[in-house]
Amino acid sequence: MNNRRATATALIGAIVGIILVFYMLAYCYQPLETASLRLSHSLGADITGEELGTADANGNLTAYTDFSPVKSGSETVYADGVVSDSWTNATYSIDYSTGKVEVYATGDNPSTANALITIDYNKEPQISGIEGLSSLPGVAVLLFVLITVIGIILMATGRRGL
Repeated sequence: MNNRRATATALIGAIVGIILVFYMLAYCYQPLETASLRLSHSLGADITGEELGTADANGNLTAYTDFSPVKSGSETVYADGVVSDSWTNATYSIDYSTGKVEVYATGDNPSTANALITIDYNKEPQISGIEGLSSLPGVAVLLFVLITVIGIILMATGRRGL
């Protein structure tokens, strides 16, 4: 009789554990259709001729690169195909971590006025990981519950291992 009671208790524990696993899955992850593994450009990439936009009549433009972070010092910025070193009365700044590029006039009649601004750069290597994961502690609890459920099932069936 005690063996039956132990087995019943173990099975009830396993059922509760399985319910907890499903709850944790629902808590820790977004729906599968929105979760994805982002590895595009994860090893770095040379980006050439990316269009940032057209500067205004004063020669100013603020835009972001398609990929970030940008490898420090790897960028070359162009206004209508003319490299930034040859610009007159204009310059640019870049935030490497966000990819924000600001082209701005430094005097009258800048060479960037109404010009198409393009950029060549190298994207820093980066692995984004799995999108949709919202709770690292939740994953730890999920693994703990899963291991516990497996242990309970093994005890209920009288097995010593998988």
